[in-house]
Amino acid sequence: MTTLELIKNIGKIAEWGDGSGLSYEVSITDSRLRWGSVDYLVTPVAGSGSRWVSGDSVKLTGGKS
Repeated sequence: MTTLELIKNIGKIAEWGDGSGLSYEVSITDSRLRWGSVDYLVTPVAGSGSRWVSGDSVKLTGGKS
């Protein structure tokens, strides 16, 4: 994976579920490659805080933040 591929989703809006049945609209603010998997740093569209999450748990919704 190249740097350009890692940054292509930064700034996009996505949906992320926390595994307990709740989903959140989030903005992707950073990305990294860790052990061959992509992680995204996400922040909620409404609210505060941030968290690194697995790229597999993020569903892009097509919007830009």
